[in-house]
Amino acid sequence: MIRLATLDDLPAIVSIYNEAVAIGFATADTTPVSVASRQGWFREHDPAQHPIYVWADAGSVRAWCSLSPYRPGRLALRFTAEISYYVKADAQRQGIASRLIRHALAEGETLQIKQLFAIVLERNSRSCSLLEKLGFERWGFLPGVADFAGQECGHAYYGQRLPWAGKTLSGNAAQLCPPPG
Repeated sequence: MIRLATLDDLPAIVSIYNEAVAIGFATADTTPVSVASRQGWFREHDPAQHPIYVWADAGSVRAWCSLSPYRPGRLALRFTAEISYYVKADAQRQGIASRLIRHALAEGETLQIKQLFAIVLERNSRSCSLLEKLGFERWGFLPGVADFAGQECGHAYYGQRLPWAGKTLSGNAAQLCPPPG
């Protein structure tokens, strides 16, 4: 049921995302996006490094999950990715988001991702709880950075260092980031 997304899936991905926009407080977008406006975003997700996964059931895309580079072009950050996930409204609370996130975590070593983080609007308590249940920790918080027609909302940063990450550090890592003092 989980597979790599294809360009043919983009209309379904956009439709699911726009449901979240309409519900509110699930994304910082306040107006729907178009398929055309998301084509560049889709193409920037190389399946070998930063894939987009879809959950398909009976030929229909019901959810998606993307791994995006963190601050692209900054080489020292190449092993860190942001995870985003959205589930069609009528498919929520069925464990699909959990399975997509677990799949992304399991693929971390193959994708050479050491840290995975999510940025969640603080009012999205279901997503915060889900991430905590799956081993993510709250790494940071930016108060009041989102404004929805006068209603301010903070961004919570949840992160997880993947288990394989410590095994790959070489002597060069210590030279790049020596301990303080």
